[in-house]
This record gives sequence, structure tokens and C-alpha cells, in this order.
Amino acid sequence: MMSFYTEAAFTRGASQQLSPLVRRIVGKDASPEGFPGTRTYIVGRGQVALIDPEPSSQALLGAILEATRGEAITDVFVTPNHGEPSPLAVSLADWTGAAVHRAGPDLIDGDRFHGAGWTIEAVATPGHTADHLAFVLEEENLLFAGDSVSGWTTGVAIPPGGDLGDQMDSLARIRRRAFSRLLPAHGPQIDAPEAFIAGCIDQCRREERKILHAIGADGACTAWQLAAHLCPTVHGLVQPAAAHAILAHLVRLAAQGRLATTGRPTLYTPFTVALRQAA
Repeated sequence: MMSFYTEAAFTRGASQQLSPLVRRIVGKDASPEGFPGTRTYIVGRGQVALIDPEPSSQALLGAILEATRGEAITDVFVTPNHGEPSPLAVSLADWTGAAVHRAGPDLIDGDRFHGAGWTIEAVATPGHTADHLAFVLEEENLLFAGDSVSGWTTGVAIPPGGDLGDQMDSLARIRRRAFSRLLPAHGPQIDAPEAFIAGCIDQCRREERKILHAIGADGACTAWQLAAHLCPTVHGLVQPAAAHAILAHLVRLAAQGRLATTGRPTLYTPFTVALRQAA
């Protein structure tokens, strides 16, 4: 975790104004690591769009409807696409008649949508999933980043559905756009995207140096073994999360030809230093 995690006070389930065009509702779910729940964003006034209404719960549905009382929800945008529609997005569409937009033939990189005082552009940001999208609010030059990042580090890109190499490429693309702010699905808003992304890249490099050093010193290692060695203070529900994060690095290093393995990469697949690296 980087040192960027700071959060102003908030009440879960309540709408909070973040900018002239953006409100936020923090869900009541919480991660094993102890961080607060998923963020849903409301864009505009009168005729509004929603970004990432998650998790699916009657409590969040009620909070969204209460926050937009007297307004019309016209569009719902979903950043992560896990092969099926977001349950709460579908419920909101049924309840309000809103159009749901998620990655697929009808929504691709560069598509733009217009509402009452807002313009949203889809940006392809693969990594968390192969077809992950982020959404630009053009009027405020900010990015609803979804799972491309979290408020404290790069987003989760767990193989086989996720790919850390793609995630890092997406971070580079986000960095080139020079957004004024990033609003992730998890964690606080990021007010200094350039410094934050630079920190994510540096953190990735540091983790990979540690992994390469450990495998070089100890020989073949699995992600689970490396988690126990490199993250000795983690335990319980956090340990699998640490091992999965390490697996993402192992797969990236293998794709770069720096590590080698046989078979399908899992938490228990041994990785070794590639012969050409060891030579």
C-alpha cells in the first residue's frame, strides 16, 4: 500500500457532493483489508447518470433513489464487466427506465454520451478485466477510474481474468491524458493523478525486484510461498489477497521472459528465474 490513502469523513449510504457535477455514495460493503465499500457516483442534476452502482443491495438501491429524488436517472455506466450485467444496474434500469452501458459491441473505446450539462467518454482500460472501461467527465476533466486504480494503489488484476501488464499499460494511458482527478470504485478520490500513477509504477517495480530476488535466492517459488515470505504479517482473509497480487506479478514477469513456469499459473504453480535471465 502506498502512502496516498487519505479520506475525508463520510457516512456510508449517504450522498456527498464532491464537485459541481459529481455526488458520491459509499456502499456498506467493506473489504477484508478494512477499507470502506464500493463508490457509486451520481453525475449531473435533474437528469443524471450513475457510475458503478455496486454492490447489489436493497440498501444501496434505496440510497440511490433517495439521493436522486425528484430527478431522472437516464444512464448507468459500468466500469468492470465480468461477463454478466451488473445486478443493481439492471434493477435500476427496470425501476427508472435508464439505459445501461457496459463494455460490448454497443460500447467501445471513444464512445461519447451527452446528458443535461454533462458529457461522458468511454476509455478502454484493460487490466482488472480484459474489457474494463473507465469514463471521462469532460466538463471537469476527471476520470471515473473503476478498478483501474484504487485510492491507495493500482487496481486488482488477478489472472486469468485480469492482467497486470495490461493494467500498467492502462495506467500509462491514463497518465498521458493528464486528468485533474481520478475517482476510483474503491478508496478516496485521487487529486494528484500524475504523482499517484508514478507511485503505482514505482511500487510495481519494487515488488517485482523483491520477487525476482527471492526466487533467485531460494529457487522455485509459488505465489503462496512468496506471500508467506514477503508479507509475513498478513493472515486470515488477507493472505489469499496478497498471494493473488503476487501471482499477477509472476505472470507479468513470465510474459516478459524474466521468469519461467510450466502449466497454468495458479497460487501453487512454481516459478523459476528464466534461463536467459540466469545466464
